[in-house]
Amino acid sequence: MKLNGELILEHGGDPIPLIRSTVVIGRRESCDICLRLPNVSGIHCELDFKEGYWRIRDLDSANGIKVNGVRVTEIVLYPGDTISIAKRFYTIKYTPPVSSVSFDPPPAAP
Repeated sequence: MKLNGELILEHGGDPIPLIRSTVVIGRRESCDICLRLPNVSGIHCELDFKEGYWRIRDLDSANGIKVNGVRVTEIVLYPGDTISIAKRFYTIKYTPPVSSVSFDPPPAAP
């Protein structure tokens, strides 16, 4: 299994390895990352790893997601970005492609 990055919980705890190219986060047991919190939707959001970058997309959750304090529906994540889901804060850690350092990441899907 290839490690494509990890999520680090703000106040400690074990890092969450990101080994799949698509990771669903929500309250349901069937989610890849299950957050058993009342203000998390059953299927809350999705992380997607494409072309060497992680994207996050809200899946019509009741309370939404924030990246670096701004509510978003979909956005490319950069290493060190802070993701807020149900007042839990996670920092994403990964290494983007070296060849793209001087280029913009791929645009968000429409």
